[in-house]
Amino acid sequence: MNYTCTEIASVLNCEVLGKNNGVVKYVITDSRYPVFTDESMFVALSGNRFDGHQFVDDIYKQGCKVFLLEHKPAFLQEDATYFIVPSTLNALQKIASWHRSHFKYQVIGITGSYGKSILKEWLFDLLCNQYNVVRSPKSYNSQLGVPLSIFQMSEKNSLGIFEAGISKPNEMYRLSEIIKPTIGVFTNIGNAHQENFTSIDEKIDEKIQLFQTAELIIYPSKYENISERLKKNYPNKKLVAWGERNDDFLRIQSIDTRSTQTSVSFFIENSSYTIHLPFTHFAFIENAITSLVVAYILGIPMQQIIEQISLLRPIDMRLKLVEAAHHCTLINDFYNSDLTSISVALEFLKQQNNHPQKAVVLSDVPHTGFKTDEVYKTLAKWINQEGINLMVCIGKEIATYKNLFKTKALFFDTVEAFLEQYNRVPFANMTVLLKGARAFAFERISEKMQLQTHETILKIDLNALLNNYFTYKSLLPSNVKIVAMVKAFSYGSGLFEVARLLQHHHVDYLAVAYADEGIELRQNGIHVPIMVMNPEAHTFDAIIEHRLEPVIYNFRILELFAKAVSHIGYTDYPFHVKVDTGMHRLGFLQDEITQLAIRIKQLPWIKIKSVFSHLAAAEDKNEDVFTMRQINLLQESASKLQQVCDDK
Repeated sequence: MNYTCTEIASVLNCEVLGKNNGVVKYVITDSRYPVFTDESMFVALSGNRFDGHQFVDDIYKQGCKVFLLEHKPAFLQEDATYFIVPSTLNALQKIASWHRSHFKYQVIGITGSYGKSILKEWLFDLLCNQYNVVRSPKSYNSQLGVPLSIFQMSEKNSLGIFEAGISKPNEMYRLSEIIKPTIGVFTNIGNAHQENFTSIDEKIDEKIQLFQTAELIIYPSKYENISERLKKNYPNKKLVAWGERNDDFLRIQSIDTRSTQTSVSFFIENSSYTIHLPFTHFAFIENAITSLVVAYILGIPMQQIIEQISLLRPIDMRLKLVEAAHHCTLINDFYNSDLTSISVALEFLKQQNNHPQKAVVLSDVPHTGFKTDEVYKTLAKWINQEGINLMVCIGKEIATYKNLFKTKALFFDTVEAFLEQYNRVPFANMTVLLKGARAFAFERISEKMQLQTHETILKIDLNALLNNYFTYKSLLPSNVKIVAMVKAFSYGSGLFEVARLLQHHHVDYLAVAYADEGIELRQNGIHVPIMVMNPEAHTFDAIIEHRLEPVIYNFRILELFAKAVSHIGYTDYPFHVKVDTGMHRLGFLQDEITQLAIRIKQLPWIKIKSVFSHLAAAEDKNEDVFTMRQINLLQESASKLQQVCDDK
């Protein structure tokens, strides 16, 4: 996006304080965002436990000059713009709807009870070669997530894919006004959030409000309620169903599941085909067929679809794999805990083969729409079939059904009781699924189980360290920034103490070796920019989540990092480039710099923050000629890459 403050003021028709001649390219709602510029607009959201207005002054100091607020700040900055509105969320949605109106290409709107994020990612995989696709990051399908997703739309794109989720009545019409889909997709209907609706039909009617602007709607005919409500509410729209009925657009002939694969034979437009899927779970199979129908309708050749669909992999945007203590791996999934999401999580657990044993930590299961006995009988059947080695059950209700579970099981009334006995639970060399209802706050268990790093404690003279810092600073021009290396717990000096001291004295950057060090700094109140010198591909999500800035030193890491940023939805996310000028350890070689510049220009999600190299012998006067050669090569590389930064 790229709008003047005058244009935004006109859309909102609101009170404007301060100057009104700025430009907004980025919308940010998280005060912890890694980079604020004078072209960023910070939206101060308020809730029961937070108020973004308290961060306005700090965010201004970080460079932000445009603010969307619900009340006048205590102190007005002369060079900043303040939009004052009754509700910042409503205003954000209004701007997003206006932004959406600028684009005429096809937009797919996805809703349903589960699988929205998986379907969106699979559609991206099937369509990205023919279309320039913009899509929702992660599971951004809420009242806040949808407008943030829509802001990514630009004239460079040729197709949009956005998901929309609701949990209670009167929510979808607002999302529909923002997304304005031309193609609607209804994945399925289940019992998630059923407690807020009087019937399944009421929930379906709420969800299908998303399709008011859609020209056609794709859905599985096996869900009779969906079919009936669509036909009743949209008699004049083109409804495209798939399933086993004779009049379905795609008619299933057979589904053959064996071991870890599924073959689906079907007819479409008088032709017969077979696809082979690398999974067996019904939810994944349904989403794969839905994605096939969408891709086919959008003109992708069937043979190409068949080849690509065999490469799809089951994913869930909420399931996260993290290292844990005692040689374990955690699957964190404590967003919700209905039967459908449990079955998907168990399927994901089944696919993990990095440990010989598997464990599940479960809470009481909400049984909306089902009898209590049915819920736990179904759950026990799944657990007993999957060969789980250890089961930990938390909650008083699930304990009453302990006789149903044949595997080794431990029962605790509360999370607190479990944590008190944690050291007695035999977690070792296992993949552990944490699957709990939100009310149980399983993140406390995750924090306890995750791999902890033990720091070395020494007595350090912080005054001497500070004197060294100011000595170096005094020898440098005022416009030269300082990066303080605090890796390996500040080389044994105490990570947090040193970092806090340097932050207090306005150090420009901190640098750590690995992501976990940077994460610990963030968790302990360090907010200055942090470079990660040795980022690992599996840590990119955590790096982005904690606003760390990775050092990129080869093309493989570059592509993996760019992909991670694109999934989350940031633009111009900062990173640093390491160039090999003679150390021959890590870094882009000189003959790779031109190719690197070209590739970075093609990646709108990321932006170079700095270029550096490792001087191999700077301390040795006898090697000054070699050192100067390194410096000259670095300057040449930086000059080529600077052009990319200027263009972006």
